[in-house]
Amino acid sequence: MSRFAFRAVSNIHHQYRQLGKAGRSRWLNIRPTVRGLAMNKVDHPHGGGRGKSKSNRHPVTPWGRPTKSGYKTRRKNNINKWVTVPRPRNHGVQRKKKTG
Repeated sequence: MSRFAFRAVSNIHHQYRQLGKAGRSRWLNIRPTVRGLAMNKVDHPHGGGRGKSKSNRHPVTPWGRPTKSGYKTRRKNNINKWVTVPRPRNHGVQRKKKTG
């Protein structure tokens, strides 16, 4: 038999188990998840307002940082110094053609 023999996991359905009630998840130190939309304006950027409205904002954390996608990943400093950029030649002023 090889050194790395196939081993079966004891409970293959462990990840599909339902906790069933709020108290059982609290026993596992899982706190309730509150939507930012349901909070007050002082507690979350999506909170506040009358009715269900996050005021046309992208999804953000309670501290205002973007959570999903669409935030800037490119570095502002440390640009590639090997990329050649043409130098400005006329400073925005067109030269007049000399005649005759």
